[in-house]
Amino acid sequence: MRRIALALAPFVLAACERPSQVLLLGANPYRDADGRVVVDVDVEGVEQSGGSVGLYCVSVHWFPPGVFRGQPAAHRYFGEVDHVVLCATDLGDGDRRTVRLPSTRTDLPPGMPARVQIRLDRAYTTQEIDAP
Repeated sequence: MRRIALALAPFVLAACERPSQVLLLGANPYRDADGRVVVDVDVEGVEQSGGSVGLYCVSVHWFPPGVFRGQPAAHRYFGEVDHVVLCATDLGDGDRRTVRLPSTRTDLPPGMPARVQIRLDRAYTTQEIDAP
């Protein structure tokens, strides 16, 4: 009996885990009337047990050309020109939301590279975009 219990232990522990994800469905950058670049980020919550995904953060980081492409995801980047972060706990399994991230600057030139990212726990999902 003990051998059966030990053999089943990994499956029981895996069933108790509740892996959560926040999917990055898309990022749409545009300029508002003040000249700020605004990025609408579409996200979706995925939670195995149907509950809340927990605390997640959506951010956009603006860089001079050639500075960051290919760097691993991080909370802050050396050399970034601007960044905006929004954290929330409002997503459950299957919930979708558009997160609006306006830049704090009005002088970001067209084509300036940026990274949109979602952080959940220590995992990142990223997408590269350029200013319109």
